[in-house]
Amino acid sequence: MDISMIFFLANALMAGLIYIVVGIIWQD
Repeated sequence: MDISMIFFLANALMAGLIYIVVGIIWQD
């Protein structure tokens, strides 16, 4: 597997986790 693909997937995964956590915290 290409290293750039691994980096892209890891970056997308971290962005998704941050989006979910922020979405949970910012529920009024």
